[in-house]
Amino acid sequence: MSLVKRLLLAATVCCAALCSAIPAAAAVLSLSPADTTVQVNATFTLRVTCDAVSDLKGLQTAWSYSATRLQLVTMYAGNVFTDPGGAWFEHTIPDVSAPADTAWLDVAKLDGTSQGPGVVAYVRFKALVPGDAPIDCVLAEMRDSVNASLMPSCIPGIVHVAAPTAITRRSWGQLKIHAR
Repeated sequence: MSLVKRLLLAATVCCAALCSAIPAAAAVLSLSPADTTVQVNATFTLRVTCDAVSDLKGLQTAWSYSATRLQLVTMYAGNVFTDPGGAWFEHTIPDVSAPADTAWLDVAKLDGTSQGPGVVAYVRFKALVPGDAPIDCVLAEMRDSVNASLMPSCIPGIVHVAAPTAITRRSWGQLKIHAR
């Protein structure tokens, strides 16, 4: 076989191998619970979960929220990164533009990889005033051990902040007077 034919065959085999490489599977990030009700002044935690991911090295995610209704307390790495063993790194990025209305977290495994499904992050809020507070994903990036994007999509959530209900003790006679 001539040298040209050998080089052409080698190039064809390399091209076929590169073109048939399986891309990383798309992942899904979601809030859990996705729809929840809390009382004013309550501190509560939402979980950012991912579906089945076999090779997860790092995550960067940001979730916007209603700053008039919710106050961010903290955001930290979930058990997908912290439980499997090995070193991991997390960094909560402060929202520097007023009003602070975005919870942003970078987290990565420093040695080895992790896998889902499970909780990739916890977001802790304090409820401020009554009303609905949608929580939307504004950034989602997940990477595998060869730094390929897992192309995550996001499912938003909503928090219903309920006003306290006044309870007044009244006798039956007092109720009759108010009902007339």
